[in-house]
Amino acid sequence: MVKLILMPKFEHQMARRIAYSEVCKSIIPRKALVRVAICQDGREPITQSDLTAEISYFKMLYDRYLYWQDVQLEFYSFSFLGSTAELLQQLRITDIFFMTGFTPGTSISSSLAHVFQNHHRCGVDESLPSNGMEDLFRCIKSRVQYNQMLYMGTCGGACCAGNSLWSRSQSGSLAPPTAPSRMELFDFCMGVSLEYSANTPPTKCDMSVISSSTLMITSGAALAVHIEKEILRVESFPAGKNNTWRNYPTYRMGI
Repeated sequence: MVKLILMPKFEHQMARRIAYSEVCKSIIPRKALVRVAICQDGREPITQSDLTAEISYFKMLYDRYLYWQDVQLEFYSFSFLGSTAELLQQLRITDIFFMTGFTPGTSISSSLAHVFQNHHRCGVDESLPSNGMEDLFRCIKSRVQYNQMLYMGTCGGACCAGNSLWSRSQSGSLAPPTAPSRMELFDFCMGVSLEYSANTPPTKCDMSVISSSTLMITSGAALAVHIEKEILRVESFPAGKNNTWRNYPTYRMGI
């Protein structure tokens, strides 16, 4: 039971495109109060924002494009470096967990890399301080996998939903994924990774990489995933103003 919206970016046009996506509309929470956690741990401190833009796009999505003015949105900033007890309390009532972007394979912040490399060792390796990373990590993963929270991510934040971080070199060749033994991501779909073909026109992307263990987003195409009751629904949809993206249509299949 997993709900994911994976995007190359989150801005005005992306909010509009999400509202037009059949799968997205079916998985976006709609109730009186929707709580949104925004995590920018993947960004280096100097590039982090005050979240004004991110909050405005969520409000635009709900109010202008979905016409769900009956929904009240509540936001808070999440960081693995924050108070564990307070964050766990917040996560248990969170409806959307949003991970902001970074360039996968090249610019992930040292703090988030440390989380993915060490969270599973905390409490096992006595030489490491007990800082609550594992509790926070497990809470996020379990709430998404048990259909209690929608995960949304952009760019590197989208790739964190998978099993391994993929990256392309400047020459366009695909570099091997980060070794799982060194970096354990959220892996919501249990062994399925996400390749992000950045700065590549959608029509020129190598679609052959898509398989049972690899999904794809591009600079012009986002992805919505809904797994529930052994039924998988996936929809690729445009991320910008134009329609020049290569779609693999919405489909349902047993898993």
